[in-house]
Amino acid sequence: MITISIATADHSAFIALFAREVWVEYYSPFLGFEPVDYMLNKFQSAEQINRDITNGYTYYVAYEENKLIGYCAARLEESSLFLSKLYIERSYRGQGLAKNFFDILLKMAREHGKSRILLNVNKCNNAIAVYKHLGFIVTEAKVTDIGEGFVMDDYIMEYTL
Repeated sequence: MITISIATADHSAFIALFAREVWVEYYSPFLGFEPVDYMLNKFQSAEQINRDITNGYTYYVAYEENKLIGYCAARLEESSLFLSKLYIERSYRGQGLAKNFFDILLKMAREHGKSRILLNVNKCNNAIAVYKHLGFIVTEAKVTDIGEGFVMDDYIMEYTL
């Protein structure tokens, strides 16, 4: 049975280890190992996840028995909910876990009176199809310099409540 709960700072190290496994497997083939390693250290380290949780991000973790199988993170903004992260272990993709996370985020957005959910997604990410299936639309393209000569080449997607 899969359970989803709110993560605490105590989960930071487990989430960071999980992120490394998923990112290396998923992103390295089309981004390369060096940018993936840089982004993991910058955005997915246990220290950064702990800072995120302390600074208003809500992390949700999905477990099957005692195995972490996915997580997402979101932050409430002025008129929207920003979906910052959504990662699922390979063997659980395509089984509805992304939809389960999305339903939780929809509830969170509605409870806080937000009119939309926003996210950034790499232009080469197959998850774009999942987001479109959930009702997101691409609103713009954005390239962001993240340092050390690396950039994030993303689409901004929006779901209107």
